[in-house]
Amino acid sequence: MLRRHNLPPAPRRGQRSWREFIRQHADQMLASDFFCVDTVWMTRLYVLFFIEIGSRRVHLAGCTYSPNNQWVVL
Repeated sequence: MLRRHNLPPAPRRGQRSWREFIRQHADQMLASDFFCVDTVWMTRLYVLFFIEIGSRRVHLAGCTYSPNNQWVVL
């Protein structure tokens, strides 16, 4: 199809390093994770949070004693 329309192939995409890619798209990226907190009353809380890579802002999505599929999706 490219030859038919006299278009050259796309430039090589592997020339950019991973570090450069992350820097270029950092303002659009999120990271997420869970962590556990053991309380004084010997119970465990599960915490879901998100981090904006570009600004390094942390957003608390929620915490619960018993995580399930519905809790993670909502």
